[in-house]
Amino acid sequence: MVDVLGTPSPDGRFFCATDWTTGDVVLVDVAAGVKKLVTNKGSWEKSGDFAQFPIMSPDGKRIAYGWINGPANPELRIINTDGTSPRELISNKDIAQLWPTAWTPDGNSILVFIERTDRKRRLAIVSAENGSSRILEAPNIGSAFKVSISPDGRYLVYGARAKQEISNNDVYLLPLDGGSEIPLVRHAATDDDPLWTPDGRAVI
Repeated sequence: MVDVLGTPSPDGRFFCATDWTTGDVVLVDVAAGVKKLVTNKGSWEKSGDFAQFPIMSPDGKRIAYGWINGPANPELRIINTDGTSPRELISNKDIAQLWPTAWTPDGNSILVFIERTDRKRRLAIVSAENGSSRILEAPNIGSAFKVSISPDGRYLVYGARAKQEISNNDVYLLPLDGGSEIPLVRHAATDDDPLWTPDGRAVI
């Protein structure tokens, strides 16, 4: 069974996801319907580790993904799409959960959702080269689940709750250079999972 929370490759040829028959990262050829394992940890009997939320780089050559190898040690990993050169970018005992949400358009960094063991939530921009990170500061960003980066790499857009005690999300913009959070959609209903259009002129 392939995870429906996977993501398409930039050219639309492949679907990158978790294969829950093993917990590995898998690429599915959309036209042919053929899947290929990218990681190969073995069966569930051999290992309880698993991948989550894999996303492909803009050039289609690498995949960033969360890796769970125990309840207290989630990791951020990166691997080439042909299964070579797996690397660990983040592993920290103070992190309870993490997963990648987007690559920057230049392919140099990965946007990562992090929840610490003290329940504090943050978004961080992480170097795909060495794992160095920068926390993005904004009042509501801690409740964002999915984040989209504008095609020019200047802004994030995300749905988030303005206050913890309310249930509906609004949509916000955040400059990646460290500027202030900008409300984009405020509405009594839940507005969520925004995506930039390819030309960067609009948000869906």
